[in-house]
Amino acid sequence: MNVPHDELLVLDWVFCGQGAHADLALMENLMRWRDLRERVWRGIMSAQLDKGPALMDFTETETEELLALVPTTFRWGTGEDVGFSLKQRLAESLWGQAEQDAAEKRKQMRALFQEEQNANSAPSDKPNQDNPGYNPEDLSEG
Repeated sequence: MNVPHDELLVLDWVFCGQGAHADLALMENLMRWRDLRERVWRGIMSAQLDKGPALMDFTETETEELLALVPTTFRWGTGEDVGFSLKQRLAESLWGQAEQDAAEKRKQMRALFQEEQNANSAPSDKPNQDNPGYNPEDLSEG
C-alpha cells in the first residue's frame, strides 16, 4: 500500500498516544508494535527522500488494528484530512476487492430488475386506458 508522508506521521502519532493504552502485558505485542513503528519511521524517511508515498506492507492484523486506532478525522493544519484518507486506504486494503465485487453484483441485480420492470410495463395489444383505441363501452368478447 502506498502511504503518503502525512499519513505515516498520523500512524506515528497513534503509536505515541496509544502506547500507554496498549496491552503491554504481552511482550510479543510490545515487540510487534515496536517493529511496526520502526517500519513506519523507515517509510517516513523514504517518503521524505523520494518526495512521494512510501510502499508499506501491513499484515491483515496490523491493518485491522490501525483501522480501529487511527482517528477518522485528523488534520496537520494543512487542510487535508489525512486521518480519513488513511482510514480509507486501510479499509480498501482490507475489504476493497470484496466491496468492488459486491458493488458489481448490486449493479448487475439493479440492471436485471430494471429489465424486468421494463418488460412488465411494455404496452400490450389488449385495450386499456393507455391505449388510444380504448372504448369502455365497446368491449365485445370475442
